[in-house]
Amino acid sequence: MKQLQVKSNKDFSDLLALQKLIEDTASDIASKVQSDIVSKWPVASGDSKKGIKKEEATYGYRVYQSLEYGKYVDSFDDIEYVRRPGSKYPPISVIEEWIRRKGIDTNSISPRALAFLIARSIAKKGIKNKKIFLSVYNKYKSKL
Repeated sequence: MKQLQVKSNKDFSDLLALQKLIEDTASDIASKVQSDIVSKWPVASGDSKKGIKKEEATYGYRVYQSLEYGKYVDSFDDIEYVRRPGSKYPPISVIEEWIRRKGIDTNSISPRALAFLIARSIAKKGIKNKKIFLSVYNKYKSKL
């Protein structure tokens, strides 16, 4: 965090209080994003929730999704789709892993074939933006 010049004990205690408020707000935001993920995202492994990170930045804190696939489900931008309809197929191997973790019964079809069908559907229909970060930001922006 950027260092500020402190001229008195009162300035120091005010600065510590401000720093604590910023850190607490960042923690609240991270917790809210995690709880919204549980209610709005399909949960297979819980990695999405664990992927929410809070770290110190130059002028405060930053809360972000550390997992690569997070950007394919949620965007901070106010857009309708994070993957537009008609876009390319997502990686089939990733979907196969998701099928395995969810314990989806694939007795009538191979996991790879099912993953292909899901990928084709995603490519055709797209993935709507869950807007979790955006909704949490809008809730907390008056405090920032």
